[in-house]
This record gives sequence, C-alpha cells and structure tokens, in this order.
Amino acid sequence: MSAFHEQRDIASVSGSNELDFFSQLFSQAAWLPLSIFLLGGLYLLLMAIIFRRAAERRRKARMALGELPSQQPAPTPDTPVASRLSRFMQAARLPEPDLDLLLGKPNLPAETTAPVPVPSASPVAVAHEESLPVPETILSEPISLPEDAVEVMRIWRDISDGSLIIQIGDQYYRHSAAISNPEQKRRFEAVVRTLSAMIGLPSAPLPKPIAATSAPAASAPAAEPPKRGLFGGKPKPAEPEPLGGIADQIEEFLQARLLASPQFSTRSIHVRPTLDHGVRIEVDGHFYDSVAEVIDPDVREFLINIMREWEARH
Repeated sequence: MSAFHEQRDIASVSGSNELDFFSQLFSQAAWLPLSIFLLGGLYLLLMAIIFRRAAERRRKARMALGELPSQQPAPTPDTPVASRLSRFMQAARLPEPDLDLLLGKPNLPAETTAPVPVPSASPVAVAHEESLPVPETILSEPISLPEDAVEVMRIWRDISDGSLIIQIGDQYYRHSAAISNPEQKRRFEAVVRTLSAMIGLPSAPLPKPIAATSAPAASAPAAEPPKRGLFGGKPKPAEPEPLGGIADQIEEFLQARLLASPQFSTRSIHVRPTLDHGVRIEVDGHFYDSVAEVIDPDVREFLINIMREWEARH
C-alpha cells in the first residue's frame, strides 16, 4: 500500500509540474504578440528613417547637380542673341554695294583690247604654214594604195602588255635584237629609217617660218634652182651621207638590172637620195619625186618591177 501511495504521489507531483509549465507558458505567450509588434514597429521605423535620409541625400544631390547646369546655360541663351545683334549691327554699318561696279563689266574688255596686238604674230606664222602645200600633198598620198605597192612587214600590238610584235614574212619578233637573219634585220632597219624620215618630214619645215620672217622664205626658193642644176655634179655625194644606204642599195640593184637589159642599158636611169631621207628618180637628166611621175611608160613599168623585186629580196 505504501508503494502504491508513493507512485500516486509521484504522478500527482508530475501532473502538477506539467500544469505549472503550461500555465507559465500560456502566461508568457500573451506577451509574444506584443513583442513581435514592438520589434516590427521599431524595424519599420528604422527603415523609414534610413530611406528618408537616403531620399533626402539624393534630392540634395540632384538639386546640387541641377544648380550647376542651371548657372551655366543661363548666359548661353543670351549669347546667340547678342551675337546676332552684333552681326546685324556690323552688317548695317557695311556700305551698300555699288550697282555701277556690278553692271560696269563692259569696261574690262576695253582693257583686254590692249594686248590684242600680241596674237597678231600668229597669223603671220599661219600664213607661212598655209603657203606650204607640200605637207598636205604628203598626207593625202597614203589615202589611195598604188598598184605597185608591196607589203614590207606587219606590226601587231599585244593588248595584254601593250608591246609591239613585228611580222616579217612568217616570222614574229618583239624586238630587233631577236632578228637572227641579217637580211631581215637589214630590211627592218631600212624600213624603220624610212618611217623615221616620214615622221621627220612635217617637223622640218615648221621651225623655218617661225624662226625667220619673209627673208628665209625668199632664200628658200633661191636655193632650190641650184640644187636642181647640180644634180649631175658634186652635190650628189653629199646627199647619200645622211641616208644610210637605202638609195645606194636600190641604185646598185637598178644598175645591175640595167646592164642585163639591152632596152635600157644605154639610157641614164638612177635612183638618187635626198636630204629629207627620200628617193628621187633620174631619167635622162629629168628628176621625179616618185616612180608614178615618170613620163615614159616603159621606164615607169621597168622601175616598178625593179622596186617590187628589190622589196621581195630585202
């Protein structure tokens, strides 16, 4: 019985202890919401103070930044107005344009008429050039191909590099050093010399009238008659020197054919060089600038055959 009473006492004590714990817990639980509200209110108050101070700092910073540009552009709106007014005042002080000066341009040609006599020298040179019909005839001759014309060589141009290609017969060369055949090389050089003489013909008479006046023009025709009268004399050896042997080669070939021709062996037929690197034909003391001008048809046909044969050989 005593043990039973002891267990009951222990159970009652433990139950009372649990009741005391829960009673204390419930008595303290009434303060928990109040403490939570107080702590939350303090937190919100602190956060409000912090954000308010931060907003105040930002506002002050914006105001500080806004005052600086407000002070700078304040004078700027006045500056363009002042500059415009100053420009307007300066333009107002400028003198008005003189319409007489603007409309008085006809006075300028009056001043230019003074140096007009300078071009007066040009018509003199033109008159000398027009008085020489020789270049015009030279330029008009190549238009029609004569019947006795013989092809000497052809010249091609390489479009890729712009270089020239020379065709002599069936051979093609890019420069004269590549011509191994001496006959072809001599023929090429003779043709080039003839072409250079043709190019130099118009340039020779031009400086003569420009350098001198009517005096050399009068002396030129005076010098021509003695040359024609001295063709059979001493001036002949002086002419072949600048030629380079083209006329001499034709002359040698012509004389060889004359010896073999009984019809023309007794006649005086020669090919003479000229100072302008050309060729003149002499037939019984008469001189012709080309084979086509020879009056005798037999001699003309004979010379045409000689020229064709010489071109074919060279």
